[in-house]
Amino acid sequence: MREEREKLNMTQEDFAVACGVRRRAQSSYESDARYPDAKYLEAATKIGVDISYVIYGQENTFQNTLRNMVIEDLFFLTCWEFGISDEDALLLIEESVSTAQEIYKKNKEVDGIASDLAEPVHNFLKKKARITTHINDDSIDTDLLKTIIERLEFLLEQKKIRFKPEKKALAAITLYRSFKASGKVDQQMIEDLIDLASQSAE
Repeated sequence: MREEREKLNMTQEDFAVACGVRRRAQSSYESDARYPDAKYLEAATKIGVDISYVIYGQENTFQNTLRNMVIEDLFFLTCWEFGISDEDALLLIEESVSTAQEIYKKNKEVDGIASDLAEPVHNFLKKKARITTHINDDSIDTDLLKTIIERLEFLLEQKKIRFKPEKKALAAITLYRSFKASGKVDQQMIEDLIDLASQSAE
């Protein structure tokens, strides 16, 4: 927290006022004597603090954001392949977060808790997972692929963005897999993917 405050060139007093606490509270947060609440963290975010860095020690860079998005998508696509509904997947996440919170209360540490989550995850999959027929479905939905390519080309032209052939092919494949899994074409997702891919090329 101190590093983030210093990046903003703010004194403890100024920072405390901006986040709605007293300077003494700010000092205790920076020394790890106390932990801030959600209201404080929300206020800190509004003045430019990288909360993910404060909490996890990891800067919220574009690459980290993209990586987290991919991990989330991979998790839900993997659940779908095993016949697990989004509702059940979210239930698993909630149970895992609850386990992590209990560990944090006891140890003030949540790194390396995979072993603690192994048993509840195993039990969950045993009850919920089933291999579905689409896991080996290699058939190509040509209409879906045609729609994706047309919209991709249209948006690239509209945004005046040029992709190399291999990047365009990768984008089309990524979108095809996602849309085939969800059963619908998401225009916003196409735009977001184009924007993310174009930024990563800069």
